Amino acid sequence: MSLHKRRALLRQTTFIAAVILVAGVVYQTSIAPTPAPPHEAINQVLASTDLAGDALEERRASLAIEYFIKDRKRPPSSLDALVPHYLAKVPRSAESGEPLSFVIQGNAALVGQAAQAALKAAQDSARQTPSASAVRDEPFKYPASNRRDPFEPYEISSAEPEDDGDRPPLERYELSELKLTAIVAAGDLSSATVEDAKGRGFIVRKGSRIGRNKGEITEILTDRLTVVEIVTDSTGRQKTNSVTFTLRTKEQEEALQRSRR
Repeated sequence: MSLHKRRALLRQTTFIAAVILVAGVVYQTSIAPTPAPPHEAINQVLASTDLAGDALEERRASLAIEYFIKDRKRPPSSLDALVPHYLAKVPRSAESGEPLSFVIQGNAALVGQAAQAALKAAQDSARQTPSASAVRDEPFKYPASNRRDPFEPYEISSAEPEDDGDRPPLERYELSELKLTAIVAAGDLSSATVEDAKGRGFIVRKGSRIGRNKGEITEILTDRLTVVEIVTDSTGRQKTNSVTFTLRTKEQEEALQRSRR
């Protein structure tokens, strides 16, 4: 091919590419539909319902939380995080005037009365937890008299070890034996449910004691809670240990179960 023909072909190819580029820009700016912002899409959904009062606000908040989780792959820390992109304002109860409480269970959001029902169910489950005498395990006793157990560590403290029967139920578990299963987000009144390996549920709040080291729950957010405990290392020194329990989605829980098989 001659040089003249190659230059003509290059000019023609460049011209076609420019036309395609301009057409794409025109389509995106003036022809292609622009997706409605989340709060407008939510209003459109609600416009086709006959909900009113608290039921309407609960549905609005539930949709906003679902949009938030879909966009950011995590639940909101509070209803304030939904304003103004997902909600025009924080939804409140028409009766009490307080912000609606909500529970995150996997990727589902329970708001208002549904959240309170979930909390009541968790509390009822906790009430069915066996009594202290029922869950107490008999401690192992070394049979040899007047002999020191070679596997028992040297005592660093002179304090007598506390018997499990003297501990509240939640302080008989290692933190690793518990998992976070539900959270009711309600500001300073937030609560959560933790379960042991047998599915026994316990309701906890900020300030609750948990674990054998008498850790304290210092923070409850919509997707996690934080426990701070004081532990003693092998040298006898005390240090602060922070442990975070994360609320796993349904998909994460199923993946974890598969990995354990």
